[in-house]
Amino acid sequence: MNQMTIERGMLYTIPCETGHNPHKYVTGAISMAHRGRDTGSCQFFIVHEPQPHLDGVHTVFGQVTSGMDVVKSMKNGDVMKEVKVFDEE
Repeated sequence: MNQMTIERGMLYTIPCETGHNPHKYVTGAISMAHRGRDTGSCQFFIVHEPQPHLDGVHTVFGQVTSGMDVVKSMKNGDVMKEVKVFDEE
């Protein structure tokens, strides 16, 4: 993990994992947003439909497996009030 100082405090970044990443931008792909190589931090996005032009540009690290109807109902400016991550059992 890299650390970079910015005006408002510390920002932690992660290295890009775009090279040799087999995951593609299919509907429901979850990806790390960034401003350039190795600048990903806490922002992510979920694609509503295939986006092949993003393959190899941003790192896909997850996939929506259920609830895509909820994803498609999300709009810019919506605020997440709670996030839960479950281990697969």
